[in-house]
Amino acid sequence: MKLLVPLVLAGCAWAQLPYATSIQPAQVAHEIPANRGSAALWQSLKKLHTRASLIMVTAHPDDEDGGMLAYQSRGQGTRVTLLTLNRGEGGANVMSPDYFDALGLVRTMELLSAGRYYGVDQYWTRVIDYGFSKTKAESISKWTHDRVLYDVVRVVRMVRPLVITSVFVGGPSDGHGNHQTAGAMAQEVFKAAADPNVFPDQIKAGLRPWAPLKDYARVPFMRRRGGETLPANVEIPEGTYDPVLGVSYVQLSREGLGYQKSQNGGSSIPKAGQMLSPYHRYASNVTTADQEQSFFDGIDVSLAGIATLARGGDTGFLVDGLKAMATLDRRLGGIQSEQKPPIRRSKICRFGARRRGLRERGGRRSPATHRRRRLTKWRS
Repeated sequence: MKLLVPLVLAGCAWAQLPYATSIQPAQVAHEIPANRGSAALWQSLKKLHTRASLIMVTAHPDDEDGGMLAYQSRGQGTRVTLLTLNRGEGGANVMSPDYFDALGLVRTMELLSAGRYYGVDQYWTRVIDYGFSKTKAESISKWTHDRVLYDVVRVVRMVRPLVITSVFVGGPSDGHGNHQTAGAMAQEVFKAAADPNVFPDQIKAGLRPWAPLKDYARVPFMRRRGGETLPANVEIPEGTYDPVLGVSYVQLSREGLGYQKSQNGGSSIPKAGQMLSPYHRYASNVTTADQEQSFFDGIDVSLAGIATLARGGDTGFLVDGLKAMATLDRRLGGIQSEQKPPIRRSKICRFGARRRGLRERGGRRSPATHRRRRLTKWRS
């Protein structure tokens, strides 16, 4: 009996990636070490006790803050999505003679490979990289404002993140016009996705308005061309060492960045040590301190926090059920003292039974929800 529980849990870990949001066939023959064995199992268990979620909006492949993404996904159990506006077709290529559409394919596959290390779901919009752009106005003139915003709003309504982030602030300090546009869209979508009058055809197709709770952008590395100086409201410790993974989160992310060889020829991996990534908070729908410890300060990201999504009616049964699930989850995750008895198979069955009971009492998924689940996406 004692051997049964590890076998059951190991089977769950093999069934999907530790950061996957649904069970799907593996897309690679051999997964990276962070996605296999006990490391994958531990990450999967972390995600059982939190509803934390965020999306990062960038312009091109290799723009992302991989260390932050890995820290959130693998270290904190956050459900993380990466939205890249284009596929980098207009960029340079230091590794091969592929350019334009061919380079877009190369950089897409490079970012998908990198995403396996970050631990993220990935999406792109329909706009293309037409080459270097100096201003946001030029980018918008090429792409048109609503075309870009439409796709960004659609993805946010699909994945429904609690927090919006970007590495760009939407101003001159971002440099490239595409970068500025990505930063501006990350801020505009914060309110646009919640307004049913914005792109109502998406609502008619089955999506629902979604109001994220916070919006952040990484503090620019330097002040350029009159860019404003932004204070850091939170610093993400992406240099934190993870003893289960055997590396820090930024080191793991740099392994993934190394796959984007068309742009950098292979990235170097930093030495172990403290490394902070500062972010400025642009908006918040919850009360929180000026200086925060995480993106999710002031947000109930526990399982019981799911009950806040229910509007109207008696939600007491939902709160009680979610709290009971959280208690069982802590036992499953091994968050227990040595004096407590080992996890029994009945605990695992009880966890599943609680979840099924809440789903049946709360009602089945609507056809619109099923349609959202079938929307096509790339998964890293």
